[in-house]
Amino acid sequence: MAEKKHQFSINLSEENAGASRIALLLPGVGYRLENPIFYFVRQLLIDHSFQIAAVDYAYDKVEGFRDFSFEEIMDILSDDATSIGEALNQLPDHNTKLVVGKSLGTVLMANLLDQGFINNAQLAWLTPSSKVAQVPNNIQKHAASSFACIGTADKGYDKNAYSGFEQAGAKVTILDDLAHVLECEDDVPKSILGHHKMISDLQIWLKAKS
Repeated sequence: MAEKKHQFSINLSEENAGASRIALLLPGVGYRLENPIFYFVRQLLIDHSFQIAAVDYAYDKVEGFRDFSFEEIMDILSDDATSIGEALNQLPDHNTKLVVGKSLGTVLMANLLDQGFINNAQLAWLTPSSKVAQVPNNIQKHAASSFACIGTADKGYDKNAYSGFEQAGAKVTILDDLAHVLECEDDVPKSILGHHKMISDLQIWLKAKS
């Protein structure tokens, strides 16, 4: 296994401290918690009475990370998922758990599920990874508790796979022409409308699960 040369932290929001609901946020490899998707997701979840447990990491700043083999990266993420799950278990009990992951964060989600840490959680998969079979397998397996959102210009988009998720019971939002960070090249208004659609559908799903 590649030597672990990074750290992560879990930061609890002051908003809704002591709430019965908690949301675990898992960003992408270089997509930070302060970037638009997570900025708006965080605000939405606070409005819905969730305390936020934001996992802060920066794999893209780990020297040589992108040169590691696929197997080495999977080992690192599996190990980190264990650490995150153990830290989550140390928090006070919450009646409702929601996990929101984007891209690489969805690989951590899949590992947390496979390791038994979040089996009863609601799951929001944003631009989920298609390169790691654990991810689509877990969306399919946990479809009834899943929300999945992706753009048709995302390299991970597979029409048949997302149709399957929807048929299995997942709430699926497909955004035409948007790519991996929900952006449309040379069309900023369309990108903004895509973010609005994602947040609006996530809110509808959350209300249905309440």
